[in-house]
Amino acid sequence: MLKTKQVLNSLETQILKFVHLKDYKSAEVYIKKENSVLKFDKCADWLLSKLVLKPQVEKIFNKKHIYCVWDLLLTKPLRNEHYTQITPIIHAKDYACIQGTVVSKKAGNPYTIVIDDGYGRLDCKWFNLNQFLKHILKNIKVGSHVVCEGKITEFGLFKEMHHPRIKASSQFKPHIEVIYPSFGNLKNTTIKKIIEQHLLLSPNPPYDYLPYTIIARNNLPFLSEVFEALHVKSAFDEKIEKRLKYDELFLMQLGLALQEAYKTNEPISIEFDEDFLQKIEKKLPFELTIDQKKAINTILNDMHYAKTSSRLLQGDVGSGKTIVALICALAVLKNNYQVCIMSPTTSLAEQTFTVAKKFLEDEGFNVGLLVSTTKKKNEIYQAVKDFKIHCLIGTHALLNEKLEFSNLGFLVIDEQHRFGVDQRKILSSKGKSAYMLIMSATPIPRSLAFAIYGKTKIVEIRSMPKNRKAVHTIHLYKKSEDKAFLHAREEILKKHQVYIVFALIEESQSKVDFDSLMGSYEDIKNKYFGEFKCAFLHSNIKSAQKEKIFHDFVHGKIDCLMSTTVIEVGIDNPNATVIIIENAENYGLAQLHQLRGRVGRSDLDSFCYLITKDRISSLAKRRIDVLLSTNDGFEIAKQDLILRGSGEIYSTRQHGLPDLEFADILNDRELLEKAQSDIYELLSLKYPLSNGLIKMVEHKWQKKFSFARVI
Repeated sequence: MLKTKQVLNSLETQILKFVHLKDYKSAEVYIKKENSVLKFDKCADWLLSKLVLKPQVEKIFNKKHIYCVWDLLLTKPLRNEHYTQITPIIHAKDYACIQGTVVSKKAGNPYTIVIDDGYGRLDCKWFNLNQFLKHILKNIKVGSHVVCEGKITEFGLFKEMHHPRIKASSQFKPHIEVIYPSFGNLKNTTIKKIIEQHLLLSPNPPYDYLPYTIIARNNLPFLSEVFEALHVKSAFDEKIEKRLKYDELFLMQLGLALQEAYKTNEPISIEFDEDFLQKIEKKLPFELTIDQKKAINTILNDMHYAKTSSRLLQGDVGSGKTIVALICALAVLKNNYQVCIMSPTTSLAEQTFTVAKKFLEDEGFNVGLLVSTTKKKNEIYQAVKDFKIHCLIGTHALLNEKLEFSNLGFLVIDEQHRFGVDQRKILSSKGKSAYMLIMSATPIPRSLAFAIYGKTKIVEIRSMPKNRKAVHTIHLYKKSEDKAFLHAREEILKKHQVYIVFALIEESQSKVDFDSLMGSYEDIKNKYFGEFKCAFLHSNIKSAQKEKIFHDFVHGKIDCLMSTTVIEVGIDNPNATVIIIENAENYGLAQLHQLRGRVGRSDLDSFCYLITKDRISSLAKRRIDVLLSTNDGFEIAKQDLILRGSGEIYSTRQHGLPDLEFADILNDRELLEKAQSDIYELLSLKYPLSNGLIKMVEHKWQKKFSFARVI
């Protein structure tokens, strides 16, 4: 292996020399030589080849999302049982290897064999025997010298082994037993055999798909060494774990980087007067916060100096992100570009449209709305193409391939967690040089943002508008919920409005669930709000009716809006002062905070009642306690992470990124940054990437990167 590494070091020196000289033809000659040593392409072809299995076994593996050799070999053993030496029964614990004499046998269920090693006795028991095992045990006689391998179970002074492997002492050989996760009814020996058979089909070691420069600089083992350690030597150590983590992060980030590298257009550059913001502020009916001003200046400077093409704007619920986006949009419009704003819901799009229309049309710019229910969509498409609509606001309808902008310069995506990488890519492709502003009311850790958005920088709005008061949060048990509803009545009598949220799973199609929900609505309405105007909003209501209810509530025609969680985002009513959340123990912390954010949008005192059962889990109680202690969305996001863990709350899948099995975005930030740094250097040097590496990235992302530079 030492000689191989010396050869590879020599080849890599030549490759880097020619890459720095931009002599890529000469570099590729040495890359091909390196390929002959590490077999990049053969390695990738073998890893991505289909498993050779019987149909019934293949179905079992497919259920575990194992389809190719790569998936199979990344199956990490559950544990390694070390049977390398004989342990006296008196000292035996966990997984042990016991040698002794059979002193008694008893057929039945369980079938019991007792062995004695001179230090103690061990009861070996087998339950529900098959014919094969019955035959083996029948041939073991009292007085035989045997070895038993398995897990020790202790009952006071007595020790037992359940279903141990038993053999004659003469047949014992020290070994390590690799135990894999369960695969249906397949035996562990079957899984081991399948892995061994596919390992035999590998290229001759060493093999890998990563460039040797990456392997060397990070002191990583070859992939061939990783598989040998995992499945042959049973040696899963820090070095092997680091390699598996690095691979995941490297392939994920290389996929993102290749997409970014494909963007050949320079970001837009705009001009604006020094007093632009001051002039705008004089026209506003409210005062901008320091954080809002800072965010606006940051974004405008991004576009003025054309240093970056995107920015992530994080701000709590009601912090005023929309007006920041619209002020920046105005500066872009004044530079003869178009603006596009995508919202997660029709209601939010319509509210943004109303604000934008009033704000931008006073400046002489036309604003359009495109949602799924929009009639005469073709007229909108044509007006946008002809530059007759300057700012277009909409929902997923904006992703339609018929929509073409004349000169898109500014793209705003609201509530980013509702849109994945692919959707952002489709929308951004409508403006090759457009600046992208991604807005989020759900703060995420910087390491996750780093992984999802790469070099995209973050600007935060932490302070709330001056006229906003903190929402008073009260926790009541079900038996005391009258207090909340009576308070809600008082607020309606003051000409304010209220929300009541019911916990029905939105995907539920159960008539029983729905009837129960309707019953709750009727009961509460009749008992507390009979003389008031009430409406009930849920996912089964048609879009047109849903939007009418939203519209009527915002315009004061409805006193009490009872709803499922469809109001989590997409409604802004400054006159709403109370929200009552039924069965609050059923919601996550972030969702409860989003719901609470429906009130407290003015200078009126606002209240959030969290109604729970009398007995709730300790986790639910901790979530409630967090909400009672703070209104700060950034602190709540931090606590949510502590309570739920990064894997559940910040899965890469929801952002359109490949899943991670070994790495953790939050805990492995240093490794993530190292992978990004390595990728940036490779791409900036135009280091020729092997076809094998590109295939691995494509497999991870399930998409083609035909534009990537490969040899």
